[in-house]
Amino acid sequence: MRLTPERVTIHETTDPEVVIAEYDYRGEVKATGHVFVVSNVQIVRVRDGRIIRSRDFHDHAAMAAALRS
Repeated sequence: MRLTPERVTIHETTDPEVVIAEYDYRGEVKATGHVFVVSNVQIVRVRDGRIIRSRDFHDHAAMAAALRS
């Protein structure tokens, strides 16, 4: 599977350590050529230039369905 991020939006928060990124993955299942789009949100906490926590949310059901296609 190949995933390419598209339509990336960065949301600032009131906490200077926290950044929220919202984006879509345009994916392609290499074995079948099936193309799909899955929305994602990632929440990252950065301290002293290092990522200390990261959470990534996407549609697991859509990813699984794409792999079955």
